[in-house]
Amino acid sequence: MKLYDVIVLSANSALKLQNFKGEMPAGHNGPYNHKCTPVRNTAHWIITFLKAYEITKDQKFKDAAFKSCEYLMSQDARPYGYNFLSMLDSPHETNGLIGDAWVIEALSIASKALNIKKYRDLAREVFFMHPFNSEQGVWHILNTDGSIEELVERYDPVNKLTIKIPETFNHILWFALSGLLLSEDCDTEINTQLDIFFSKLPYFFESYKDGLISHNPYVKGKNQQLDLTVKHKEIAYHSFNLYAYALIKDMRPDLELFKMDKFIRTLYYIRTNDYFSGLLDTKNENNDKWTPPNLKKIGHNRYGFAYNVSGFEAAFVLLSFQDFFKDDPLFDIMSEVKRRTSEQIKHCFDFKTGLMRLNTEDEMTLAARIYEATRLPDFELINF
Repeated sequence: MKLYDVIVLSANSALKLQNFKGEMPAGHNGPYNHKCTPVRNTAHWIITFLKAYEITKDQKFKDAAFKSCEYLMSQDARPYGYNFLSMLDSPHETNGLIGDAWVIEALSIASKALNIKKYRDLAREVFFMHPFNSEQGVWHILNTDGSIEELVERYDPVNKLTIKIPETFNHILWFALSGLLLSEDCDTEINTQLDIFFSKLPYFFESYKDGLISHNPYVKGKNQQLDLTVKHKEIAYHSFNLYAYALIKDMRPDLELFKMDKFIRTLYYIRTNDYFSGLLDTKNENNDKWTPPNLKKIGHNRYGFAYNVSGFEAAFVLLSFQDFFKDDPLFDIMSEVKRRTSEQIKHCFDFKTGLMRLNTEDEMTLAARIYEATRLPDFELINF
């Protein structure tokens, strides 16, 4: 069986889940257990439907993508006319910067694939509703009611200064990526903001001595020994961060960050036993008081295969940055890409329902995140 067979199978199964408005089933933000609207998962499925149409030329997938885009254009998705309503139990009904980033990503791709300009226009409108702080080089969080979140003060113990940023760095990174997807046709206004952000990226970015990316680089000192529970989560987010950097590299390959040792070691870390065993480890999982009882037996990191689709992400990262490994004659990139992709499917894909819904606490969100595999080439899976 090939990867694209799985993507088409999943898209076919998802057609049965789409309602008349174009909504796809909501999840609950994986292990965070937030009450979500259909916005996020609908955005993810748009990209998968479009890939299935590209593979098969079957009109039903194109129609499904169109219906879901129309839902994102509707008042249901933006009830107050500002950003997208992604959560129902957070104070301002938003998932930080990343809630809008995922929708902008989908609308940007759909606008080009379907040749419908209004999707890009809406994505651009929402992007610019987030004020950009040119001094700090970051965007403010926009709340669903149009109010603006203040930046959070963080003390940087390495450089001994206080900076202001949104709370979670991977959210900033993915919002920048969404802007980059919008600016591919040389949007000067967006690129002006992106240029400032990317110029500060080497300063924002931090990894530990072993290459693991710091989840919150301003909370702890450089290369500080990690608490094992924190490391458990950071291992699962390592590939999610690098997936964004891989997409950025495809459009901005000459960024200074990609030449720096602290970034290069993150690429080698993804090849280590420490990383891969961390995705399978459940010792910290079982000691975590927040871990639901049903997840204490699933056999892998709840933030990894079960949520961040680490197998797909690691595979895409290795392909995108393969030039960094070309001098290693013992490292076969495609063999490793097939192995990582196959591991994700082995752990989580349910061939009975045709959805990636196994061994997770949030079946609908995990199923929707098969979209991250759509950027991989087609190849034979291992042991399927």
